[in-house]
Amino acid sequence: MNKVKKLFLLVFSAAVMLVLTACGGQIKTDLTVKEGFSGSRVMTYSANLKDNKQYIKGDLAEISQTVAENTPTELTFEDISTDEEAIYAFTLNFSSEEDYKNKVAALLKAGNVDVPDPLLEVSHPDSIFASGIKYHENFNSVSMLQWFSNLLVENGYIEETNKSDIFGNGQTGNWEVFGAKSDNGSTADIDTIKYLTLNGVDVYTAINGDGTYNRTIKVKVPQSSMNEKGDEIKGYLAGVTDSLATANWEDNGEEQIYVIEANGVSADQINTLMATFCSKSGETMFTADAAATGDAPEKTFADTRSITENFSLDNYVTGWDKVCNFNYYVSQSGSFEGKVTSDYGTNDLYATPSDDPDWCRLFNSYYDSNFKLQYEYTYKFALADAKVTLKPTFMGKVEREVKLTYESHLTDTQIESLNTRITESIARANESIAKNGNFGELVLKKCESDGTNFIVIIKSNADEGVEASLWTEAFGGNNKLSVTKNSGAIMPIVQTMNVNDSFDMQMFTEGSIPLLTYTVKGIGNTAKYGADPLAKKGNNYVEENPSFKAENLLSHNLTGDKINIIPIALLALGVLALLGTAGLIVMMILKNKKAATPIQPVQAAVQPTAQPAQTATAPAPAVAPAPAVADSTAAAPAPAEAPKRFCTKCGALIPEGSAFCTRCGNKIS
Repeated sequence: MNKVKKLFLLVFSAAVMLVLTACGGQIKTDLTVKEGFSGSRVMTYSANLKDNKQYIKGDLAEISQTVAENTPTELTFEDISTDEEAIYAFTLNFSSEEDYKNKVAALLKAGNVDVPDPLLEVSHPDSIFASGIKYHENFNSVSMLQWFSNLLVENGYIEETNKSDIFGNGQTGNWEVFGAKSDNGSTADIDTIKYLTLNGVDVYTAINGDGTYNRTIKVKVPQSSMNEKGDEIKGYLAGVTDSLATANWEDNGEEQIYVIEANGVSADQINTLMATFCSKSGETMFTADAAATGDAPEKTFADTRSITENFSLDNYVTGWDKVCNFNYYVSQSGSFEGKVTSDYGTNDLYATPSDDPDWCRLFNSYYDSNFKLQYEYTYKFALADAKVTLKPTFMGKVEREVKLTYESHLTDTQIESLNTRITESIARANESIAKNGNFGELVLKKCESDGTNFIVIIKSNADEGVEASLWTEAFGGNNKLSVTKNSGAIMPIVQTMNVNDSFDMQMFTEGSIPLLTYTVKGIGNTAKYGADPLAKKGNNYVEENPSFKAENLLSHNLTGDKINIIPIALLALGVLALLGTAGLIVMMILKNKKAATPIQPVQAAVQPTAQPAQTATAPAPAVAPAPAVADSTAAAPAPAEAPKRFCTKCGALIPEGSAFCTRCGNKIS
């Protein structure tokens, strides 16, 4: 009985396999990729009509017509069926690697198949370090023709249950890429690369303040490889060095380093240099465009660029483990944010310190050889000089002037962009402060070149509680300010003021500022409270900081005393007012007393002293004028009055009845 059951199961299984096999078709792929990556991919589907007729619904001619009408534009369709077989040929022609990948991706999407990333892994090195072909597809013809099986089901030519059996008889393939062949069945997979050991490739990128670039490439060759093919290596590297760069060999004993340098070059020149080095002439290797900073305050005094760099280092993949030890360095100054895409996916870029303090490493790889780096680089302009002047008052207001002198290598485009960004940042800060009901404003006083340097002057005028936040709103940074005054008296003679100011110079630059001058006006004698006595300039505190590092806060906690001239002036005015009042009173008393005392005629006797000697008949004008008549009824002088006599020696008036001059003693005749 058991033998019967086993025989039945065996027959049944064979029958099922025959049914499934009968409903199967086969795909044969012929792929040809020529130099320059042009070629064709022919996918031929065939199914035996006799074996599959019972599973196919509809006339074969009708099916062929439907397929012809619905073939995606990326393919050409040809019906080469016979009486015994349905044979459909789908051909994909392409002119470049990008064209091929775009068409494959479109076909996968048409069949609702997820598009793998990456579609292709292609290497075609032709250098002294590596030569041969590496080609691998992360898809196959079945996935590319999934739209075809969907079409047959949707139109009712086959049942949904038989859909998976359309390609049941599998795949075969003939692959020829750049002359290399493979007989792999379902997927193109070729690897014929041969290697000579190389320690790695390092690339250095510095972006200058004027928007130009410095590019250095270092190819590190171990001494063992130089001993084996030194002349060939030198010849090859000389051939991948563009004429706009300089090159030299460095020898550290264990390895020899070929150094390619190009300084102060444009983005287009970097592109040419890298295309030559990667043997990718005509392809875009490096691009850089001005990046939109929007309302990012920390990027106001900076040049921000969006950089895209493609590396194809197949020629430098070496060793038995097929590695490319690649490092990408950027200058230590500036900030970087972006991603890198390779065969292993997309990852963030991280700037990490290196052994050289001038550089940090943005990316490194050991296994990949093709990368796409996309990042934003922000470079803050370098300052030649800076002056920060703070003027707090005892009325709760504060003013600050910041004068920035930048190095003269800013281009006209950078100057125009900087002017626009400063204006927008100031407007944004002023609006924010006003919206909160506070008094405060920033004003751009100057933003222009003086012929040698580029100068920016910005002033603030604000309530002391919001002055620091004005600068933070406009330009970022970490700014704080508090001002406190003595309040023991209503109007103290000696004023005491404390200023606690933290001002972030990283808003305006990075690195070292050759000279930074910080001034607090009107704070008084700060030396009394421990401040540098040399910084005391009258009532001002003036401090000079050579080689000031922008990352250090410009921080001061100062206390000063000064004489308050307002109460002194008011006191002086009070004293003067009292003295003036007393003087008026005295004058009024004297005037009243003088008015009450009669005028004596003898006063006329002194008048001639200024006159020359006269005869006794001197004219009457020598007589003192009569006082004003207080009473109109007063009697006039008697007309018979005796004539006056004068001394013949000194001219003095001789009193009536005198025999001698009362002035000089001369005897009067």
